[in-house]
Amino acid sequence: MHHSDKPLEGAGRSIEDMKRDIVVVGDEDDLKKQKQMKQSFAELDKRYGLGATGKHPQGKIQPNDDGEIKFTIGLSSDQKKVMINFGKAVRWVGMDRNQALDVAKALQRAAKDCKK
Repeated sequence: MHHSDKPLEGAGRSIEDMKRDIVVVGDEDDLKKQKQMKQSFAELDKRYGLGATGKHPQGKIQPNDDGEIKFTIGLSSDQKKVMINFGKAVRWVGMDRNQALDVAKALQRAAKDCKK
């Protein structure tokens, strides 16, 4: 899987445009949960070596392709949200067909385990 923290070249909308469409609402409990998630993400990063590997096993798909990335798909501590932890700031990811199918299956498994 490829990734970069730089904007995707040739993409229709910029990340900044997309951010304008996102509304963040939260109270103190939400902020506390966000802080706890950041701490647990940091622990996962160390345990599983998440983030960029520095390798390009499938070559570069764009000039700003930072290469392979290790990530996890799981649930939040309250098991109400599916979480993807890339181990670093990521603006885009690219994957081949088989990788996309694997990610889709992992997301479906996590979604099925999610509490309503």
